[in-house]
Amino acid sequence: MRTSPHAPQFYYYASKQGCESGQKAAIQIVGNHEDNFQQNFNIGVGSYRIKHCDCNHQYRRTTLVDPAHTGAVYGCLSDMPDDQSCCPDPDSGVYYDHSIPRGKGYRNSTGGTDNTGTCIAKSIMAAALERVPIMHHAMTHEDSAARAALAAFDGVDCPEPYIGFNINPSYDPIWGPMCPAYKAIQRCNVASPPADCSYDANWVAWNMPGHEWTYAGSFTDDDGVTHTWTNPTPKIVTHPFAALALIEAGLPATQIHGTYAARGSSGSNLGGAYGNSNRWDADDLDSDNPHAASTLDHANAAHDPDMWAADPTTAEQALLAEMLDLSPTCSSGNGWCSEFNHTILDVNGWPDLIVADPGSPLGMSRRQFGPRLRPAASQSSTSAPSTAFQSTAPSSIPLLLA
Repeated sequence: MRTSPHAPQFYYYASKQGCESGQKAAIQIVGNHEDNFQQNFNIGVGSYRIKHCDCNHQYRRTTLVDPAHTGAVYGCLSDMPDDQSCCPDPDSGVYYDHSIPRGKGYRNSTGGTDNTGTCIAKSIMAAALERVPIMHHAMTHEDSAARAALAAFDGVDCPEPYIGFNINPSYDPIWGPMCPAYKAIQRCNVASPPADCSYDANWVAWNMPGHEWTYAGSFTDDDGVTHTWTNPTPKIVTHPFAALALIEAGLPATQIHGTYAARGSSGSNLGGAYGNSNRWDADDLDSDNPHAASTLDHANAAHDPDMWAADPTTAEQALLAEMLDLSPTCSSGNGWCSEFNHTILDVNGWPDLIVADPGSPLGMSRRQFGPRLRPAASQSSTSAPSTAFQSTAPSSIPLLLA
């Protein structure tokens, strides 16, 4: 094993035996151990093997080699439910028919599919619990736009987010993920539900006591879509000035997960930066003589808080410094700043809510940002499938226009 960094290419080695005849062994380095392990760990989370307690591949064989194999096993085991009475009896003769692809070949001793495991992955259960409040609201408000959005799925198959390797342009990133849950609840909500409903995550979540999934708050946007959240103290991402206003109104600063856009007023020289986005620039013109060049060095002048009353105070700047900065390339420039670096959230965790005012870069771009901030893929605590945004955002991040 090579432990020092080497370029991804072929390396040739020769042993004493066969060396004289020019025999060589070619070894290709294609990546590092850690990345390959993590990639397959993420694949293991939510695996179909969890239902059958097959994380260790005792039933279905695998062609993976390390570190991919170990990563997949660890990811799968990390997502197993705590109560594993759902696992098949090891003496029941469960096996896998390898002539059946896609993980659908688990069979019992008589060749049937019963009693081969009923476990639900933690990540899948968590995603179902996120959907239940939204589904409950939509299915109990007959005249709502949300109910109409669900009704569009009646009599048709659920749309897929991808067509082959391409994004499906007609896939609704808000309601598309709700379709399988809607179908499951309809299928199982009958006098004699099919046996597999007992381990359908959406149906199990639907039948949990209400206090386990009742949402803590809701917001209906101007499209008539109601967004809900279950965390009674939700983490928020918003504009810096909105964050300070919310704190002033009584919101604990610890609930502000991060901010986007500039952290100073346009035209201000807070922090020694002058990035004015307005038409008139103090460094370019002399107000007393418009035809003469200005001698004002605004960036290096002393900041006057009385002139820039909207700028954060020293104490407020300290508060902002504790929050994630999602606009790291422009937040300190005191000018127009439209960066929203979602990869920072991928690393540090996503909030429960994203609050945008209509005039902010995010608010004015909500049609572009909305689908990306509310992608189709769902997330567990350990992984998330890729989306069109290549983000690990959870399945439903409400984008609220304040």
